[in-house]
Amino acid sequence: MIEFVTVWVLTVSYIDISGQSGGASHYQLQYATQAICEKQRKNHEGHRKASRCDFQQVPIYKEKVK
Repeated sequence: MIEFVTVWVLTVSYIDISGQSGGASHYQLQYATQAICEKQRKNHEGHRKASRCDFQQVPIYKEKVK
């Protein structure tokens, strides 16, 4: 049986100008609740960074117990 669970995804975008290539980069982290995502978001803010929390529905397979 497939069941959907909600996770919160913290997306962080930043501009890396330290190397020769430079440019925008992104990474994502998943959290169980919006409150945790928003709290962690504060750790990923700064100069040349932007972040946001969005929810996502993730399908999981759940085996029926007999």
